[in-house]
Amino acid sequence: MKRILVTISMLLCGTNLAFAEVSKSDLVGQWSCHEGRDGTSQTSQITYRDNGRFKIKFEMRFTDSPDSKGIRGTMSGKWTLSDRFILMQIKHSRASLTAKGGGAVSLSNKTSRSEIVEFDNDRMVLMSEGGAGPMTCSRM
Repeated sequence: MKRILVTISMLLCGTNLAFAEVSKSDLVGQWSCHEGRDGTSQTSQITYRDNGRFKIKFEMRFTDSPDSKGIRGTMSGKWTLSDRFILMQIKHSRASLTAKGGGAVSLSNKTSRSEIVEFDNDRMVLMSEGGAGPMTCSRM
């Protein structure tokens, strides 16, 4: 369960911009993101709206598991940009384990903070505050 929460936190995180400022309007739109590290791979589609709301559709796989456990679902809530950090408050979530006999997982009422480490109009790299690996996102 801890691995799931750390990986979810990565979805919600941003990256560190040493070279340029990013505005909220720069992030508005749809992004396709992926991240892979030891034992875990993740893909997600993130939509940032200019009204401060977000929606995420995601799938994670635990590649070191013999029965290919994973989790997939959706999240939505409110987001804001503070300096180079994306702050997200999950208001609604629907997620379930993909393994045989998997059940529902609650992700609501969680807050994440991510740092934007690289950004241009079509690509960004995000790092979660929890120290998980980088997530690379491309504009859709």
